[in-house]
Amino acid sequence: MQLVSPPAGGIDASTASAFVAGGGMAGAQLRRHPWHATPLGPIEGWPLALRVTVEQMMCSRFAAALCWGPELTTIHNDAFVPILGNKPPAFGQPFASIWAEAWDQIKPMVARALHGESTFIEDFQLQVLRQDRPELAYFTFCYSPVFDGEGRVAGFLDTVIETTGKVHAELLERQERDRMHRMLLTMPGFAAVLTGPEHRFTFVNKAFEAAAGQRAYLGHRADDVLSELHGQGFWELVRGTYTDGTSRSAQAMPVRFRGEPSERYLDLVVDPIRARGVLEGVFVSGYDVTERIRVQEELLAAQQRLQELALTDTLTGLANRRRLDEALANEVRRARREGHPLALLLLDIDWFKQLNDTHGHPAGDAVLRALGQLLGRFAQRAGDLAARFGGEEFVVLMANADATQAAAMAERIRRAVESSVADPAGAPVTVSIGVATTGPSSTGELLVRQADAALYHAKREGRNRVVVNASSHPLATNRDEAGA
Repeated sequence: MQLVSPPAGGIDASTASAFVAGGGMAGAQLRRHPWHATPLGPIEGWPLALRVTVEQMMCSRFAAALCWGPELTTIHNDAFVPILGNKPPAFGQPFASIWAEAWDQIKPMVARALHGESTFIEDFQLQVLRQDRPELAYFTFCYSPVFDGEGRVAGFLDTVIETTGKVHAELLERQERDRMHRMLLTMPGFAAVLTGPEHRFTFVNKAFEAAAGQRAYLGHRADDVLSELHGQGFWELVRGTYTDGTSRSAQAMPVRFRGEPSERYLDLVVDPIRARGVLEGVFVSGYDVTERIRVQEELLAAQQRLQELALTDTLTGLANRRRLDEALANEVRRARREGHPLALLLLDIDWFKQLNDTHGHPAGDAVLRALGQLLGRFAQRAGDLAARFGGEEFVVLMANADATQAAAMAERIRRAVESSVADPAGAPVTVSIGVATTGPSSTGELLVRQADAALYHAKREGRNRVVVNASSHPLATNRDEAGA
């Protein structure tokens, strides 16, 4: 595109004086410079477009140089002086002469600007003369076309920032990262770097590959590579850290990788990665603690089995007396707190001594086991408990049950025993049942005594029957009176 010369019409001397006022040292140079000896001619003859552009540039704190006319005559502001270094004064000089040592590199970008196309280059490397010797420097700059009053390209504006220090700092940072990467490659814990909002892998170490498997990681989106982890909590940690920049961690997080038969457990930390204060990605690190967790689970399961054995009657599989005492104390407290009744059914097998004497203790044990299985089916609600009280006596604890409900349950149990439990000769086994319910001042011990009294009342009345709250009846004080 053809460059235009300044039009014949210009500005008067008073306007020119106001125009060149200010501008710091560059402004003073602008006023003193013999422009009449340059292609631009005296200031008074400069076109309005040139004058406005120079005025704006002089007020800018960004380093800028205006190159105007066919010779690309240069005018610059104070901030541009450090960019020049020890070069001769640049005012009124052709841009190509000022940057003669780099002209072959920048000439194509200048040409684009003169054709009306802005060019932005970041961290562009140039070899420039400073202190009489060549030096590699880096610049981020923009060449923008500048138009005259008729809309034709009259030159270009070079806005520039030297980034040599930043580039060197980034180089050192990359070198440090490379050193850290080499260290992380062989660390015993797994490590990975995910960058950008797409969480692309830029680094994984050997331990990470050992945990997640050999895959194509680098450059790929992490949620594509490890798609099986969706819904397992891993991505929630990664995305949360990338969103708000705060570290997150998980202890023994269960995850299942593709193709593996069972879960692994990971101690996991996700830390933000920042560069110059900008969040760039996340650093995922941790340890595979699967073996430790499995050993702990086995130990816990063994402890639970031991505890269950300690609270279970080995013959019937029901709760033993120790567990009953704990449950009874807890349920009495809850009944008082919530104002609900609590019922206790105490059962005794009728004529059990004769059964053992006639058929032997193994037959008696078989009856005890059968009764235990039956009672377990009746104690299904939360808070209910079937337990072996001792010998041939059993207890069913009923939470939130009044005397009527407890009596009905006791009667169903009595009929079920009579119809389904028999001795080796086929004779039906029967039970006597005493029922007691809590009152305002009841204790677990009192509830057992009342149920025990009701049970022996049932025994005295002929066995194979249910008696409720027998403490209100005249009872025998000697258990031997009721017989076995």
